[in-house]
Amino acid sequence: MIIDGNHSVDIRQARWRTVFTFPVGTIVPKGRTNEWYKAITSAAGSVKERFGCYAWGDHAAIHYCGSFAQDYKRGFDTNLQGRVHQYLQNHRMKANGEKNTNLQVFEHINSALKETAVSLYLLEFETLRIDEETVDFATYTTDPELVRTVEQLLTCIYRRRGQCSWNRK
Repeated sequence: MIIDGNHSVDIRQARWRTVFTFPVGTIVPKGRTNEWYKAITSAAGSVKERFGCYAWGDHAAIHYCGSFAQDYKRGFDTNLQGRVHQYLQNHRMKANGEKNTNLQVFEHINSALKETAVSLYLLEFETLRIDEETVDFATYTTDPELVRTVEQLLTCIYRRRGQCSWNRK
C-alpha cells in the first residue's frame, strides 16, 4: 500500500487468529464471576505477545479493531487478558454522558450474539515493511507505539470496506 507517493506499508502474510468465540445465542453478563468471563480471560491469558492488535468480529466482518499497548502488570497473566477483562468489567459513563469504549463494545457483542457468533481475533503476520525497514512479528509485539500505528491503519482499512462499525468515528 502506498501512503502518499513517498511511503509504502506492506504487512506480509497477515491473518486473524481466533483466540475465543462466543456462540450465537450467548448472553455475556458483566463481571468476573461467570463462566464466560473465566473462559475468555483464560483464552486471552494464553496469548503471550506483550503488545498487539485484536479485533471483535464474526464470519462476515470485523466489527471492531483495537490494541493492547499498555501493561496490565497486576492481576493478569498477559496484557490481552487484562484488556479483555476491561471489556467485561470496566463499564462507565463519561462526563458528557457517552459510554466508555468497554461498555459500548460489550453492548455491541451482546446485541450481535442474538444473530451470530462473535470472536476475538489476534492479528499475526510474518513481517511489516515500512519503506525500506522490515520488522518481524516478534519485534512488533514489543513496541507499543508501532502497535497503535498498525491499529489505526487497520481501522482505516476496515472502515473503507464498510466494517469496524463499533469503532468510534
